[in-house]
Amino acid sequence: MQGKHPCRISFRVLDIGDRFSTQEGKDMRTSILRRRALVAAACAIVLLAVGLTACGGDEGGAEVANAALSEANAASSEAASALSDAQAASASAEAALRAAEAAQAAADLAQATAEGNQAAVAAAESALADAQDAAAAARDDAAAAQAEADSAREAAESAQAEADAQAAAAAAAAEEPPPPPPEDTGPVTISFLGFYGPEGVAPLLDAFHAENPGITVEYQSVPFGELNQVIQSRLSGGGESPDVYIADQPRVAALDNQGFLHDVTDAVGDAANDWVDTALTASTVDGRLMALPLNTSTQILYYNKTLLDQAGIPYPSTSPDDRMTWNELVDLARQAQEGGATYGFQFDQVSRYYQLQPLIESLGGGPGLTGPANLQADLVNDGWIEAMEFYASLFADDGVAPRGMPPEETPNAFAAGEVAFYLAGTHWGGIYELFWPLDFDLGFAPHPYFEGHDPVTPTGALSLGVNPNSPNTEAATTFAKWVTTSPTGTNIFLTVDVAPPALTDALPAFIVSPPWDRGEGGTTAGELVEYELDNTSVVRPRSIGYIQFEEIMGRAFEDIRNGLDVAETLERAQSELEAQLPSG
Repeated sequence: MQGKHPCRISFRVLDIGDRFSTQEGKDMRTSILRRRALVAAACAIVLLAVGLTACGGDEGGAEVANAALSEANAASSEAASALSDAQAASASAEAALRAAEAAQAAADLAQATAEGNQAAVAAAESALADAQDAAAAARDDAAAAQAEADSAREAAESAQAEADAQAAAAAAAAEEPPPPPPEDTGPVTISFLGFYGPEGVAPLLDAFHAENPGITVEYQSVPFGELNQVIQSRLSGGGESPDVYIADQPRVAALDNQGFLHDVTDAVGDAANDWVDTALTASTVDGRLMALPLNTSTQILYYNKTLLDQAGIPYPSTSPDDRMTWNELVDLARQAQEGGATYGFQFDQVSRYYQLQPLIESLGGGPGLTGPANLQADLVNDGWIEAMEFYASLFADDGVAPRGMPPEETPNAFAAGEVAFYLAGTHWGGIYELFWPLDFDLGFAPHPYFEGHDPVTPTGALSLGVNPNSPNTEAATTFAKWVTTSPTGTNIFLTVDVAPPALTDALPAFIVSPPWDRGEGGTTAGELVEYELDNTSVVRPRSIGYIQFEEIMGRAFEDIRNGLDVAETLERAQSELEAQLPSG
């Protein structure tokens, strides 16, 4: 659009002359001025339309629109001025007519006087007086109308000057070349760091590439036990890679505090409402979504039906109403050992906080972190000491669980038929079903609890974090959102990690899939998973000091299961935490 407008009109107000003093002249003058007012008003409307049209036009449209609107205002002012001129002209003509009537009355008076007709003289005198009064009033009206017209002309001239300035500015803006279009950088390649095997992730990436041909994702795998260390090493100091990585949900607050997470709140929008509450909460910091939940978790007491058959142990019920106490489980584990099992019981993540938090919380010990922002250690209390003494007893010389077996080896021991009861995450049920066929039938029972106390189960799993230092945060966020919120991404990821999905709509299909469609006592394992997630799950403490807390507690748990004094070990861990936790 050019800077000049198609409807530029300049008005010049005509002077009121004697030639318009007759009635015919008054009508003609008024008609002309009224037509000019109508033309000016019409032009104002046209200019207004031009202004509005320019608002949605090409480059410089906003400037042109402003100029056009200013011209419309000027035209409107001209119209008002023209109408005022018309009123002034009409008033002047009226005054001239009244003056003519007064002159005629004076002439009639003179005629009546000359003829000596006293009655006519009296009537003429009265008519003259009336005519003079009317003429005086008409002159006053004409003067007022003329003053108003002068004021309107001044306003119109001011508006026209402003419109001219706006038009000049619009013309200058229209002559400036538009900015060049963004440079097409072509396909984008991003890196994705996780602990899953590359062959398992390949179908996920193939599906994403098919739907997003402009983004290529290169997967990098490290062992699970090394993932957190690799993240710390590569993102420290502003590292740009990986672009996307697996983030343990309880570490989200700490990762955000270190500047390792890109805020994805706005990118995700209302889709955040589609995740289960515990996973969403664990991925949120100060009301902002800092990671995208992948899945959630609980724990199941799996058992080897063959070993229980050998020991003559009836299969425990899958129903949460029939939940065993810890003491009942230990008794059955000893009976299984006597019947031929190498080990009666084993934890999955044997010395990790996620695994052991339910023991401590069930006995009222609390999560171990308290105070503002969960930055104060609280380990040396009755609940913690009682829970850890029970934990230590499981690994004693006469215990039912083996010392020295690292967490990475526990699923192998159960799959090999060495362990009768295995307290482990839900993902192991899917792994054994789909990828690691067992030589025995798998049973499912609820997580044990301490008699007289409420049952507690762990929860929380993994999210996808986007590196804020990545040069491709938009592409990285697109990938992370696709995996965690799209039906395609969510369904395929279930074949990568068979834990319960964080996406609410995907959970019903999960709990009726094998092996969760089986169970004892009229309850399926899927129904048990759903019950635990809704009723007994407790999230790990959200704290920017969680990384230090988890590492210190991991060492303490190893010391306790290897026979060191419980109270002394907890006191030592408390001192370490007090020295290392951030001040907040």
